[in-house]
Amino acid sequence: AATLNYMSLDRVDLGFAVKEICRSMANPTEEGWQKLKKIGRYLVGAGNVAMTFQWGMVKERVDGYTDSDFAGSDRRTSTSGGVVMVGGVVVKSWSKQQKVVALSSGEAELYGAVKLGCELMGMKSLISDFGLSVELIMYLDAKATIGMLSRRGAGNMKHVETNNFWLQNTIANKIVSLRKVRSEDNIADILTKYLTGDTISHLLRIMRINRMRVS
Repeated sequence: AATLNYMSLDRVDLGFAVKEICRSMANPTEEGWQKLKKIGRYLVGAGNVAMTFQWGMVKERVDGYTDSDFAGSDRRTSTSGGVVMVGGVVVKSWSKQQKVVALSSGEAELYGAVKLGCELMGMKSLISDFGLSVELIMYLDAKATIGMLSRRGAGNMKHVETNNFWLQNTIANKIVSLRKVRSEDNIADILTKYLTGDTISHLLRIMRINRMRVS
């Protein structure tokens, strides 16, 4: 599990499955062992992966995608998934269990968006150290969350901690641009739930990640 956790830093297709495995490391179960073997069989079939860096790719923009699986765990907590891309190439991804029990899918997506916002701002700061300036774009597939972030204040989300609403000001000040993405093309979906093989292949193609199958 620890080895897979290390691999998942560069393997977006492993992120969610490995996160689920690591959650049971303290108290291993037979179900966890079965999941571990399934990941092994997947790796044997899929082999290594290759990321494609296209010539002349746009480097003046950082794209971030986020998604969440509302109340997907046995404790009713949600999973936040995120992907950051520079020039169309994945540079960072994560699959994290939320610590707060969200009361709606929009709230769960909000926590995921706040996490992505932190990562985008950190990426902008890092790139500025090299004397470069980039545009930050955040992609979401939840209309409710886009509505929350496009206004000021908590609205009907008064139970949400106010420190989660700093992103509203960031978007209002045009530091981060907010855009809608189709659910089927939201690449962060690969990090929030178990998907079919065809769906995984579709999302990997969008990320320019090609499987190098074992002969």
